Amino acid sequence: PTVDKYISLYSEPGSDMGPYDRLTTDLRPVRDSVQVWDLVLETNMGACEATMEMRLSGDLNDDQLWMIDMQNRTLTELLGGQTHQHGVSILSTDLENRYKLVHGSGQDVERIIEEALMTIPVRFSLGNNYPNPFNPVTVIPFSIPEPSIVIINIYDIRGREIGQIANEYLGSGFYTRGWNGRDHQGRPVSTGVYYYGLETGSFRNFKKMVLIK
Repeated sequence: PTVDKYISLYSEPGSDMGPYDRLTTDLRPVRDSVQVWDLVLETNMGACEATMEMRLSGDLNDDQLWMIDMQNRTLTELLGGQTHQHGVSILSTDLENRYKLVHGSGQDVERIIEEALMTIPVRFSLGNNYPNPFNPVTVIPFSIPEPSIVIINIYDIRGREIGQIANEYLGSGFYTRGWNGRDHQGRPVSTGVYYYGLETGSFRNFKKMVLIK
């Protein structure tokens, strides 16, 4: 990158490290059955393509080392004494790419990998708002399986757009957004039936909700 641009890969060690929440070197003892490193890749270069290269020295013996790409739900086994390359698509300056390194042996590694993959949706979905009926605030759940621009609009019974509660770039994950029963101008809307719609580049769905005062 040029002088004013950067691409950064760091480890997030968790709350045990206090203010030191971004580590360029993160050494762990191998006495524990499983170790998990949470890695974050970020840049200010906007959308771009990159390659992550990993070189492993020595022998893992009977242990395993896996990398989980949390954007794409993909697994890569990293073998000792080899160099591994992983293609990276950075889709937005505002969006982090997240990975997990899992080291250990046997069923413990399988369990950690399974738990990590369960946090990544397999499909787009728009859930039922809660509570419903509501007054005046309701929560709308949705899931995004891949980085996407997400728009959530509110419509009246005639299908006219009266509000918007999301227009943002989101990574894969489970999310919620709230609606406070107000229109674009911040005015409280009246009792009645309303609709909310989730739109991405490849998905569109609408559901009904009821406001009762």
